[in-house]
Amino acid sequence: MAACSIPIVSGVGHETDLTIADMVADLRAPTPTAAAEAISPDSGEWLGRFIRLESRFQQHISLKLRHEAQSLTHLLKRLQQSHPEKQMQRNAQRLDELELRLNRAALSGITKRGTKLQTITAKLNSHHPVQRLQLLETRRNALHRRLAAAIARMLERRRQTVKAHGEKLHAVSPLATLERGYAIASQGEKILRSVEDVNLDDMMEIRLTDGRLVGRVSEKRSR
Repeated sequence: MAACSIPIVSGVGHETDLTIADMVADLRAPTPTAAAEAISPDSGEWLGRFIRLESRFQQHISLKLRHEAQSLTHLLKRLQQSHPEKQMQRNAQRLDELELRLNRAALSGITKRGTKLQTITAKLNSHHPVQRLQLLETRRNALHRRLAAAIARMLERRRQTVKAHGEKLHAVSPLATLERGYAIASQGEKILRSVEDVNLDDMMEIRLTDGRLVGRVSEKRSR
């Protein structure tokens, strides 16, 4: 008994007698009944502990749920800000700005070259000899053709740039994905990504490239 690793309660009885077992036991009780009471937990105390633990657990769960709800709200805001439609709007605005700058640059270039052409014309008029006038007229025509060709090349390059930006925007557009045969299933504002997102008899909407389909879920199938 002295070498046993398990705690031992001695309850031999006969309180006036003292045995060797009473001396080596971890706890001595005067009777077997008293020994049983010593090792039996108080049900009221245990119930109180369970109630306190349940309350702490509920508080912890509530706090965890509030924290997760706040995180979800923050993530939803970030998702809305990075939505492809928002990016398309920003890119479309940027495209409009580039087109406006292109038109202004082209108009400015034409105006500058027109002013330069007027200056050359004035110099030609100031030199009266016919031969020099013809030479300058020839040079003016050459400059005019070069100017027209340069303007045409510049406008073509700008058109190609605008077209390339438009194609890039269209490539990342959800509408381009729909044109390739895909569809977007939704339920209200919620995009459906799994069969577990809907229940039978739920209403849902399917967006295609040329319109929308609205129907009720009659059957669910997994892969």
